Amino acid sequence: MNGGYHDKKEVRIYDATREKYISDFGIRVIRFKNEEVITDIENVVIKIRNAIAEHQ
Repeated sequence: MNGGYHDKKEVRIYDATREKYISDFGIRVIRFKNEEVITDIENVVIKIRNAIAEHQ
């Protein structure tokens, strides 16, 4: 989950570097805004399920 803090340029750069490192191990990172999780959890769950289905 990402809050507004992750919209800052230096944080986006750090996040991208970390995401690249994690993906090198075959792990897919899915990002959601805090607000999206709070207000639209059903859609978040659908996106997670779709990502799992694509991976299998």
